[in-house]
Amino acid sequence: MWRTIAGTPRLSVHSFGAAIDLNVARSSYWAWNGYREGQRGIVYRNAFPLSLVQVFERHGWIWDGRWYHHGTMHFEYRPELTGPEACQQNP
Repeated sequence: MWRTIAGTPRLSVHSFGAAIDLNVARSSYWAWNGYREGQRGIVYRNAFPLSLVQVFERHGWIWDGRWYHHGTMHFEYRPELTGPEACQQNP
């Protein structure tokens, strides 16, 4: 069965095996903090080490912690957005 994004009819990238969530207990997610989609003034919190994020990013993953509507536990494999040259940065 396809997984939808909670509270929406949209398919989650998790449905395609192209996203993972790590250590949810240490993460910050805008919706869990009571914000609404499109809302301004979202407070950013992060407990994930930058070194971990950089490893994922070197290999074609994007981190949700970099987005305005952040979810710091969420990583998506999106080499079509990062491109091979981006994956080779910071060896």
